[in-house]
Amino acid sequence: MQVSCPACVHSAGGYAQMKNNLSVNPGERAVRDYQQILIEIQGHLARQYLKEPDILNEPGRSPAMKIDPFYYLVLHPEFLDSLTRWSGFSPGLIEDTLVRTGNLVRLAGNDSPFITLGVRWEQGLEIRVKAGFVLADFIENSLKIYARVNRILPVSGLVILEQEQEALHALFQGKTRLNRIAFG
Repeated sequence: MQVSCPACVHSAGGYAQMKNNLSVNPGERAVRDYQQILIEIQGHLARQYLKEPDILNEPGRSPAMKIDPFYYLVLHPEFLDSLTRWSGFSPGLIEDTLVRTGNLVRLAGNDSPFITLGVRWEQGLEIRVKAGFVLADFIENSLKIYARVNRILPVSGLVILEQEQEALHALFQGKTRLNRIAFG
């Protein structure tokens, strides 16, 4: 199944033209259309999911795992690096776009949206990872719109260690907190 991005950015050099419009010349201030970049990222994520469904929700293999109904835990730098390979955008532009559009949670008191925390997956393996939190709507709308996936992905077998809960609740100040099922 061929999936196309809106605004025909892939036709007749449109994609290359859009990328050229996003570059910054010395001495010029960049004006970026973050919504258009977001649409591109979503399209590439969806196309990759059609080729390799294990890019999502497979602890130990995927850069993004659904941890509750509202959030995916995304590994850093693996998630940004994967989106870079699929879209051609730089990791910095992807991170900036996801933060500015509210899809990558900027945690209270942190300059970076990424923190180190302990996780465990179903087999009982516990490790510390550098990770961030992406809204489930971002990933699931990508799949629904651009890959025509008509189901919501289940919560993965990955959980955040219980002892991280209090600190994470403080970091999610003013945002929807992680659901209880995210911890174990």
